[in-house]
Amino acid sequence: MIPSDKINAAFLFLASITGLLFLLTPVYAQHYDAYYNFLGNYPDEKNPGYHENVQGITHDDAHWYITQTEQSNSYSIMWKIPVECDLSSPSDCASGISKFYLDNIPDLRNQGYDHFGDPDCHQYNGAYYVFIPIEGGPVPAIMVVQCSNLAYIGYAKLAGQSSASWCAIEKNKDILYGASTPVSSIYRYKINWQKLFADKVDFLEPLADFAIKDESNAPISIEHMQGGAISENDDLIYVVSGFYDEHYDNDGINVFDLQTGLRVQRSTNGSGYFNYEFHPGWSRYEEPEGITVWDVDGLGAPNVMGQLHVLLLDNDRLEDLPFDPDDVYIKHYTNVIYVNGAYVGEDERGRPWDPFNTVTEAVNFAWDGAKIKIQNGSYAESISFIKKIQLLAKDGTVTVGNSGRLKFDTSAAINLTGGKCFFKLY
Repeated sequence: MIPSDKINAAFLFLASITGLLFLLTPVYAQHYDAYYNFLGNYPDEKNPGYHENVQGITHDDAHWYITQTEQSNSYSIMWKIPVECDLSSPSDCASGISKFYLDNIPDLRNQGYDHFGDPDCHQYNGAYYVFIPIEGGPVPAIMVVQCSNLAYIGYAKLAGQSSASWCAIEKNKDILYGASTPVSSIYRYKINWQKLFADKVDFLEPLADFAIKDESNAPISIEHMQGGAISENDDLIYVVSGFYDEHYDNDGINVFDLQTGLRVQRSTNGSGYFNYEFHPGWSRYEEPEGITVWDVDGLGAPNVMGQLHVLLLDNDRLEDLPFDPDDVYIKHYTNVIYVNGAYVGEDERGRPWDPFNTVTEAVNFAWDGAKIKIQNGSYAESISFIKKIQLLAKDGTVTVGNSGRLKFDTSAAINLTGGKCFFKLY
């Protein structure tokens, strides 16, 4: 969260500049949760140990949690992997990894539960808990495990759902989201923490469903929704969908406004800045899986950057094992668009290694909710700002405008509120 004094200082500075045309709304903290800029895959078609029938991914403040349902051995595992471990070869990590086995919970095993979905972590009273969808029993359910020691806490049945492939938690309200398939509305539940700790069962209280709509406010349906995650500020819900042997209209990543239910972004398959490429059907049988939001920049995660991380499973036939195991990809996205006026490369994608070399290009490329991080220097450009974006300086002072009208450094952030805020630099 950007300190309000920095936001206020930035706007006061803007208001003092002559030559600017502007209409500013009252200053308040803006959220910039648009994690759409594709950074790449890591792991990229690898077998890191959790690859066979991988199902989901989440995190606490220092670990990844990855679920799999190991069909060849008929058990489900959740891996706990320190952030400093290489996701492509976690077994090499000196910090070590831990595993939680569904089969070790007799009450659930005896009811037939045998399948993990895409989980979500949530903090309560200073401790993290992972909520894991489970299937195979009499009805789908959500089980809870304490992150620190992987101790089983309890479970709640989801009597109204026919399946439970994922869950996502709205942090500020303790509301859990989940869905069956096909999906035209998402189930919602209030987490009753006291009941969870006291009774160990039935701690989810049903709420009104969350209806999803396209950009024109028309209801839509999504087949085979496989994972969900809510942005850090509870503004957006990201869901990933698709099946290994069929194509559907809304496959890939769909992003919905958590207040209105309207779709605000949708991934492409094979091109574009919001690229979630996968190939269902013969001969690849690739299947979207879990998704999580975690800003790992600066946390020392090897070969991983960004804030949005999405699994892709390359299914291989069970009869081909052990010679042709499943492969796993994790796709990474950021809400940051990079600018460096000194960059002279041919490919400009707004990423750290291939930034735009003008602020104008970054603004044209930007979507509502993006951040533009500009390398220190002068950018003599005429620019109109009409989107909800944030401007940040990198490594010093940035000056923008043909007459140096806009000047800021790394101690300030400039938040622009889209249609309610317009100004132009000459």
